Amino acid sequence: MTAVSQTAGPETVLSGEAELPYALLGYATDYANGVQDEGEPGIPNVRIATVNGLLVSTDAEGRYHIACAAVPKEGTGSNLVLKVDERTLPSGYRVTTENPASERATRGKAIKVNFGATVHRVVRLDLKAAAFADGQLALLPAHEARLDQAVAALTERPSILRLAYQPAADEPRALGDERIAALKAGLLARWKALGQSQGRSLFNLDIEVERVPVSLNR
Repeated sequence: MTAVSQTAGPETVLSGEAELPYALLGYATDYANGVQDEGEPGIPNVRIATVNGLLVSTDAEGRYHIACAAVPKEGTGSNLVLKVDERTLPSGYRVTTENPASERATRGKAIKVNFGATVHRVVRLDLKAAAFADGQLALLPAHEARLDQAVAALTERPSILRLAYQPAADEPRALGDERIAALKAGLLARWKALGQSQGRSLFNLDIEVERVPVSLNR
């Protein structure tokens, strides 16, 4: 496995709190560790939407406000769903938290919604057809450990996993697709299990797929 990393930047967090049904307030700030540190600036012009179609952008200080964001049901409350438009994040940023995010809103009580985003580094995992059992979806035992190595590398800081697969010269496209799908499922299962074993929520893992042409000898 080759790990190629780009310098990871600060994490952007959009936090909101409101006394519903009147308003939803928020603030966007830079941080990478999940906790706002002193001096971390706000991020402007990040658009946030509700499922009802309300749109708001953070101001120059990274703050946002939605008037009458929701009217919770009396007694039981209602779910409030917000989503960051990732196209409006600064260049190179990816959301690291649940997006959309859902919180239970109760009348007269404040709620807080946080979104995180950061400039991700890239961890690359190169695999060739020879790493698999002939005609099968499973990796050979000698290569199975590389998935755990990739997952371990991802925990160091928010990252994107780039899965680069090089098929055999005579390999059917469908087999390559199935192998890639199996790899992604296995990696995501490991990622989820790791978070559960540590008793915490890890960042949302994005897996990009790159098909390496057979003609390239990597």
